[in-house]
Amino acid sequence: MKQTYLKSIFSIFFITGFLFSQMTLTIDDVEIIDDSFVCEPGVDVGAFNQDCFTILNVFGFSCDDIAGVTPVAEACAESCFDPSNCPEEGTGSLSIYYTYNGSGPFAGFEIPFTGIELETSVGAVVAGGGQSESAGFSISNNSNTVIGFSSNGATLPNGDDLLLTEVYFKNYQGGDICFEVDNQDEFDGTMSDNQGETINVETVCYTVDACTEGFDCNGVCGGDAVDLGCGCGEAGPSGCDNTCGSTLVDLGCGCGEAGPSGCDNTCGSTLVDLGCGCGEAGPSGCDNTCGSTLVDLGCGCGEAAAGDCGCDLSVVEDDCGVCGGDGSSCSGLSFQLEIPNTGISGLFIFSSVQGLEAGDQVGIFDSNGFLSTTCFIPTGEVLVGLGTYPFTTITAIGGSADNCAFGGTALAGFNNGNPIVFKVIRDGVLYDTEFNASLGGSNFGSQFYNIAQITLIEDCDTFVDCAGVCDGTAVEDDCGVCGGDGSDDLGC
Repeated sequence: MKQTYLKSIFSIFFITGFLFSQMTLTIDDVEIIDDSFVCEPGVDVGAFNQDCFTILNVFGFSCDDIAGVTPVAEACAESCFDPSNCPEEGTGSLSIYYTYNGSGPFAGFEIPFTGIELETSVGAVVAGGGQSESAGFSISNNSNTVIGFSSNGATLPNGDDLLLTEVYFKNYQGGDICFEVDNQDEFDGTMSDNQGETINVETVCYTVDACTEGFDCNGVCGGDAVDLGCGCGEAGPSGCDNTCGSTLVDLGCGCGEAGPSGCDNTCGSTLVDLGCGCGEAGPSGCDNTCGSTLVDLGCGCGEAAAGDCGCDLSVVEDDCGVCGGDGSSCSGLSFQLEIPNTGISGLFIFSSVQGLEAGDQVGIFDSNGFLSTTCFIPTGEVLVGLGTYPFTTITAIGGSADNCAFGGTALAGFNNGNPIVFKVIRDGVLYDTEFNASLGGSNFGSQFYNIAQITLIEDCDTFVDCAGVCDGTAVEDDCGVCGGDGSDDLGC
C-alpha cells in the first residue's frame, strides 16, 4: 500500500503515521446528458399582467433582467430560449458517499477521478453539498481532482454519510467513472484524519454495466422519470387548452370561460326571473301581479280617486256644499263642524288680525284632509275649526292619523304638510280668502299660528244667490226656503 501526501495547503493538518483507519468511497447518483436528452424552450407566461412581447420590446427588458420579482428568463422562457445554453452531451453530475471507521474524525481529502473532466473555468461551481459543505470545508479543484479541508479545524464524523453532492463534470465519453488508482491499483488520492494519519481507502466506481435498467430523462439509472412534453418528470399538458400547468376547464361556454348563467342558462346571460318569467319585469301595480299598471288613488286598488264627497262617487255635494245633502242646510248659511276632536290640534291666534268684521264666520279647512275613520281613507275638503269674529283664537281640533298599518283605524281631519285654507261667511255670502301668518307658516303641522291678515276674495261681478254662492242658481221657494220645493211641514 502506498502512502501519499497532500500539497502544502494540507501541511497544517497531516503528518506521516501508521495506517489503521478504514474508509470506503462510493460514486452514486450519476446523471448524464446523453443523446436522448432534448433541450426545448419553456412556455411564456409573462409578468405583472404583461405579455412577453410587451416586456421585451416595449418596456425594453432583457432576458437577464428581473421584472418586478420575476426573472425575465423564467417569465418568458420561450422568447428567451437560447440553444447555446443547453447542456452539452457528456456533461452531468454525481455524488460521493463515504463509510468511515477510524480512530479520529475525518479532516481532509484529495480525490482524483478518471473517466470525466471537471470544470476549471473562473467562477464555475464544481462541487458542494453533503457533510463537507455543512462543516464549512473549503472546496477547490483542477481538471480531475477535488480537494477539501477546513482552515478552522472542522472535521467530519465516523459513520455513513454523503461527502459531496452535485460534483459537476464534462467530456464524459462513456464507460466507467472511477477514482484514480496508482500502478498498484490503490487509491491515488489522500484521505486524512485530524491527527494527520492517512486513511486506508477502498473505492466503489460507477460502471456502465452496473445500469441494466436504462436511464430515465433525468439520467438516473433505473429511474422512472419521463418527459410528457412539459419537462422531465413533470405532468403533461393539461386543461382544456392542453398547455403545461393549465387548470382551465370548459364549462360549456369556451375554454376558461364562465359556464352558462342567468335564468335562461345561456352563456354570458345576466337575466333573472323576478316571478313573471325569465328576463321579464317582476310583479307590479297595487295588486302586485305580473304586468299590472293598477294604482290605488285612495279608494282601493284600481278604483277611481275620491270625489268631493269621498270614494262613493254617487254621493255629491248639494248647493250648500253638504255631501249627500238636500240643499236645505244653507237656508241660513253657516259652517258646521262635523268631525270629532282627535286630540291633535293647532292653535290659531287672531289677536291683531286685519280684514275681518264683526259677525264674520271663519272656517279653517284642509282641501285634501281625511274624510272618515275607515282605512283606505278617502280624502277631500274637511272643516277642522271655526269661530265667529270677534275672537282671539280658534283651535283646529281635527289632526288626522293613519293607524291602519298597525291594525288600528284612521282619524279624520287635517294632514300635516297640507296647505291651510280659510273661508269666511259674511252677510250670507261665502268667500274664499288669502292670509298672512307671522308665525307657524301656511301649512298644517305647527302647534301655533299667528294670523296677521285675512283678505276676502271678492271676485263675483254678477250676483250671489240665496245660498251665498257667486253666480249660483239657488232661489228661495214660496215658503222662503233657499233651494226649496215650495212645501214644508206647515203646508206652505
